[in-house]
Amino acid sequence: MAVGIPSYRLPKDVLKAEIDFVKSAGVEIKTNTPIGASLTLKDLASQGYEATLIAVGAHQNNRLGIPGEELNGVISGVEFLRGVSLGSMAGIGQRVAVVGGGM
Repeated sequence: MAVGIPSYRLPKDVLKAEIDFVKSAGVEIKTNTPIGASLTLKDLASQGYEATLIAVGAHQNNRLGIPGEELNGVISGVEFLRGVSLGSMAGIGQRVAVVGGGM
């Protein structure tokens, strides 16, 4: 949510306040923690966790399948939003076309 939703839709201070509220209720948040052979849901239960929520951020682009979408300067919405949020989106240009509307 921090990089995929523009701050004008979800201000960073609001997101932080919501995360802090969840933490204050006693929820432990673990990020970048793969669940699989090295850490299973059974392992978490044996460590005393009563509930587990696995939230997977897809951050995947859906191609349109139209001629020209592979050209230089054509970027996906996901890539654009991530770049703007992380401050790495530069040189967009004077004329921009937005195609598509999401699902």
